[in-house]
Amino acid sequence: MGKKIRYKHLGGNILGGDSKTFYPMLWEYLIKEFSVKSVLDIGCGEGWALTYFRLRGVGTMGIDGLSRNVDRCKNLHNKAKLIDFSKEAFSSKWTFDLGWCCELVEHVEEEYVQNIIDSFKCCRYVAMTHALPRQGGYHHVNCRPSDYWISLMDKNGFDLLKEKTEFARKLRCEPYFAKSGLIFKNEHLSDRPI
Repeated sequence: MGKKIRYKHLGGNILGGDSKTFYPMLWEYLIKEFSVKSVLDIGCGEGWALTYFRLRGVGTMGIDGLSRNVDRCKNLHNKAKLIDFSKEAFSSKWTFDLGWCCELVEHVEEEYVQNIIDSFKCCRYVAMTHALPRQGGYHHVNCRPSDYWISLMDKNGFDLLKEKTEFARKLRCEPYFAKSGLIFKNEHLSDRPI
C-alpha cells in the first residue's frame, strides 16, 4: 500500500493503508465465531478494516488520533471519531460486539495505555495485536511481550481466549496477528443483550 507519514507522538501512519494489517480470512472467522454485528476499530487509520466490515453488513465505528484519518474514514462512508489516547479514552453508550485493534498499542506511552483499555470496555470481544520487544517502528514506545497485555487485560475484566487465539493466528495473518494476535472476552459484557 502506501508511504509512511510521521506525526509526533501518534505513531506511524501509512498513506493508503498497511497491507500487513488487512486480514479478510481472520475477519470472516471473527464475524462467524462471535456473531459480530458491530465493530469498534481502535486506531482505525484510514478505515480499510472499517470498510471491509461495513461491506459485510456489520455496523462500524472507528477511532483514530489523526484528523486526516478520521476525515478519510468519513469520505469512505465510515463513522469515525477523533481520539488522542494521551488525553482521553473513547466512551460510548453503545455496546460493540468486537473491538479490533491492530498495530496501535505499541505507539502509546505506558502512562496512557489505560485509555485504550477503557476504550475496549464497550466491546464484548477484543482482537488485538501488539509490537514485541525490540520490534522496530516509528514511535514504538511500548513494545511488550504478550504476557504484559494479557495481564493488563485480565486486571480489567478481559479473559484471554487461548484456543481461539491460537486458531486465529494460523489464518494467513502474517506478519502481525500471526506473531502477537490476542483475542479476549469481556466478562462484564459478554452475556449482556445488545
